[in-house]
Amino acid sequence: MKIHNIVLATLAAAALVGCNNDVERPSEWGDINIPLDPSKHYIHFDADVSTRGALIEGTILQDDFMVLGYQYPGLWEAESVLASPNVFDANPQLVEYEGGVFTYGTPKKWTGNRYSFFGYYPSEHTNIKLFDDGTVKQGTPYITYTLPDDNDPTKLIDVMTASYVDTGVASSASVPMQFHHRLSAIDVGARNYYEYDHDNDKTTDPKLVTIEITKLIVNLTNVVNTSAKIYLDHTIPSVYPENQAKASKVYAMVNINTPWAVPTFDVVPNTKEDRAIRLVTTQSGDNASSILLIPQTEFLHGALELVYKKKYQDDNGNWVYLHEGTNTEDFEFEPVDLNINFTKQLIEGRRYFIELTFTSDAVSVNIIAADEWDDKDDIRHEFE
Repeated sequence: MKIHNIVLATLAAAALVGCNNDVERPSEWGDINIPLDPSKHYIHFDADVSTRGALIEGTILQDDFMVLGYQYPGLWEAESVLASPNVFDANPQLVEYEGGVFTYGTPKKWTGNRYSFFGYYPSEHTNIKLFDDGTVKQGTPYITYTLPDDNDPTKLIDVMTASYVDTGVASSASVPMQFHHRLSAIDVGARNYYEYDHDNDKTTDPKLVTIEITKLIVNLTNVVNTSAKIYLDHTIPSVYPENQAKASKVYAMVNINTPWAVPTFDVVPNTKEDRAIRLVTTQSGDNASSILLIPQTEFLHGALELVYKKKYQDDNGNWVYLHEGTNTEDFEFEPVDLNINFTKQLIEGRRYFIELTFTSDAVSVNIIAADEWDDKDDIRHEFE
């Protein structure tokens, strides 16, 4: 899993055509050569990663993002203390996407000054404030992000930032910027090794059982960092307010009575050839239903609420549900003591998995920490 890298590129056209999923990404990215007379060329944007209010894993940007631009005669290290955005007037600049094209107001020309650019995604969200209250301030730029109070995991967002300092049209034909994930992602999934001896005959193959989850709720009892000051330069550590009260967060992943959750989720059997985890998805089924949290300095604890059924297909392809003992009416199983105990801190840009394992003997919970966000290639953008 590589952190999504975003490179912004400069083109000399007034509008740029963005990538789409049908376009193969080049294996090598070269510089875009342009004349160095800054008065004849404009600052333009392009982007390359799918954006939405969920975990970002795609390679195509089809949404808006925000950029702050600074120009000055010296170096950013000295200028940053009193710097105010001045490339796009005094405010952050919204870069809008439509039909493969990124545009923003009246394009700005390069000057002979040095430039620093800082970006953040999503461009607008109730829980994101530029600096502290949405107003521009002097100094190194940052945003303040507060976790939504809602227990709907689809309301959680993937906050990303980028920066590139001390550049200019005369020093570089392209300005590489890398967007970095600033939160931590938790996915919930399962592996299923349940087998059923349907005919009490050890000489025949057992049936592979599908686990049909009808309720799966994640209860986290000690979420400490619910707000963060996130610098747009990812090399500057985020700051978490002191004395934040511990919060309990309850996220319904599977529940027929919850509008955002899938009503049921089938954990199909794993085999020797297929050991992949089955991640609980959103209602569209396209993406994992990720819990995106601010990094945590305490180990997270909590428990899972789980209700499920067991079923297999008979020789005629009909589904047959397993019963509990002699009970022929109650097909639902509800194990207890499914505790969640993280043994690592939630780290910025890392992905974690709450993994259920079903066997014929028991149901267990394990926490897996991935080294990076995902296994996709770096995602590049360019901007000049």
